[in-house]
Amino acid sequence: MKRILYRWVERPFEILLKGPFRFFLGRVFPSPSPLVFYGYERLPSRDGPASGGIVKLQDLSEVFPNCRWRANTLYLISSCYPWTVRWQVMVARFFGARVVLNQNGVAYPAWKPEGWEDENRRSAWVHNRADAVVYQSEFCRRGALEWLQVEECDDSQTLLNPVDLKVFSPRKDGACGNGSVSILLAGTHQFAYRVRVALETLSRLDDRFSMKICGAYSWGDSEEASLEEARQWTETLGVGERVDFCGRYSQSEAPALFQSADVLLHTKVMDPCPRLVAEALASGLPVVYAASGGLPEMVARDAGVGVSSDENFERETPSDPDDFARAVREVSEDLSRYQAGARICAEQRFDRRMWIESHRSVFEGVERTVG
Repeated sequence: MKRILYRWVERPFEILLKGPFRFFLGRVFPSPSPLVFYGYERLPSRDGPASGGIVKLQDLSEVFPNCRWRANTLYLISSCYPWTVRWQVMVARFFGARVVLNQNGVAYPAWKPEGWEDENRRSAWVHNRADAVVYQSEFCRRGALEWLQVEECDDSQTLLNPVDLKVFSPRKDGACGNGSVSILLAGTHQFAYRVRVALETLSRLDDRFSMKICGAYSWGDSEEASLEEARQWTETLGVGERVDFCGRYSQSEAPALFQSADVLLHTKVMDPCPRLVAEALASGLPVVYAASGGLPEMVARDAGVGVSSDENFERETPSDPDDFARAVREVSEDLSRYQAGARICAEQRFDRRMWIESHRSVFEGVERTVG
């Protein structure tokens, strides 16, 4: 019954009435200030599971609340478009509202072997109709221009993903002590190689090193099946006693999670601009990473170590576990210096306050163009 009501009542109501009405009111009752709608009726709380683009919407909505009935600005993030994105863009533009796009990565054969062209056509359609574009990294900007085959918007800039430096901070006692080093692998594990390479890295390190693998295991038919496969890898590699599978975590649980580790290992190749890396750096975690995608833009030299990684859009080529193991050892031998460098890097590159103020300038600049 609920599915019938959703299909035949709620969805038509949202498409035909709600969407047009919210931007119609923004036109009839104009505001000199930005009134921003984020494409979703409700944003998840920080106590619930959320990742990627949704978390950035949570950040912005604290200063620019989600305006559901009098919006003059539509803000969209390419990695989490609402299912009505085309309709919302058309309606917003029809009633004089402006569209601001936060452009993440794009689709390509190595990442999405089937359907990457359709994914990019939709993204290109939105990009071409945006009044302003915020690229999450220079890698994202390059990817959009090349793979979406669009021209760069006149009003565009690059803003690395932000972090709240008050919420994410280093633990007071520094390293774990006793000579042990806790490695964290976090995020949404959509590809098996991310976990497999991390475990292979651990197998090349001695017993001083342990690993926590946290987040969604989503490369198999189910999370249970993916987790079972990962556990089998730990047994094959002989690292089962040094690995803790933590599973999903909420945004409110993330600060304590980062503070419980010493080093973040990020094995994903060509990652556009992962927020979890910014959160780790703010928490004083040095990052050992595959040096491709947006990661070289994010991690300063004193904040971590990158390993060789091919920028291959046709086939994903994971970095060598031996290289990751050498990088982890390098960081662990000078952990205090790298921890201090990680925090400094976060303060200089990811301060949420500067990110929000930059968005304020974008919103107000866009509003001045409304005729």
